[in-house]
Amino acid sequence: MTLPTVHQTADDRRGISLLEVLIAIGILSVGLVSVLALIPAGRAQTSKASALDRTALLAMNGAADFIARGFARPSGWTTPSPGTNFVVFDPFGPAAFWISTVSGTTITPRTDAATTATSTGGITSSGTAVTELLVRSEDDLRYSTQDLDEDALPVPQWSIKPYPKSPITDGKGRHVFDGAYSYLATLSGTTGTWNPGEYKTLTIVTFSRRDTSIPPIPLTSGTSGDWIVNPTTVPADSSLKDLVKPGAMILSGSANGSNPAIPAWHRVLLVSDMTDTATPNYWKIGLTCEPTDPVTTGTTYLFPGAVGSTQLLIKLEGTSIWNDK
Repeated sequence: MTLPTVHQTADDRRGISLLEVLIAIGILSVGLVSVLALIPAGRAQTSKASALDRTALLAMNGAADFIARGFARPSGWTTPSPGTNFVVFDPFGPAAFWISTVSGTTITPRTDAATTATSTGGITSSGTAVTELLVRSEDDLRYSTQDLDEDALPVPQWSIKPYPKSPITDGKGRHVFDGAYSYLATLSGTTGTWNPGEYKTLTIVTFSRRDTSIPPIPLTSGTSGDWIVNPTTVPADSSLKDLVKPGAMILSGSANGSNPAIPAWHRVLLVSDMTDTATPNYWKIGLTCEPTDPVTTGTTYLFPGAVGSTQLLIKLEGTSIWNDK
């Protein structure tokens, strides 16, 4: 039996036309571009989260270190009786700023403070090694590829080894760290006395890649609840968004005179650009801070690179046979 012949028309064909392929490629391309655009944003948010996490941890460690190493004991300072209600431990900051501008007294622990609570060399200035050990984070190891094969993994650096393949192999050194994260500490109170048993407020301010060549930036109170920044006081390559961002730290209420206000720290929660485009000679910003907004009296300063802090009430320590003689 002969089967009938079936004639196929254009409407009966199976397959995808070229136009349909191009449309599908276009839709897929838009989706892929959107996904790729999220990668840099995700990386930035990851870096930000990592920085906030590490600085928060460093702040708590710094507060614990400050107390455990005897820094809450005025007899261990280079200036045991400051005579002010605000003292500062800031090895990387400008001492002149704290002394002349904020009416604060800089304190320096003893050189043996990093290793023991018992004074063996009297009250002297901290050395560089002690400073690095105390106020820098040690969770960012420094690596080197010097004298290594092309496919070899980077080798962590040690303080006693001049290069990775050094013949020194006794392993008695310390890891070398980039020290990207650091902190400063301040103690404040309602009185200018610093006697054992008195309670003071300890504040640890943490920094990410602090540039010590940039001094704190003064903020001037505006007329409508804003703050004014003189662009001449900031680095030429820095923008307003680079300097003032959520997490930044502000010190306000500092003033010289017969009755200076007690300086207080504020953490920036929100910041808005209020600069008048018609007269951009001065930057204007709006700030929302915790625990309160900065006061409008005295002098207010912004600390570039500050990303976090912790604050607690501590009791000044005295001396005993257990910690000093």
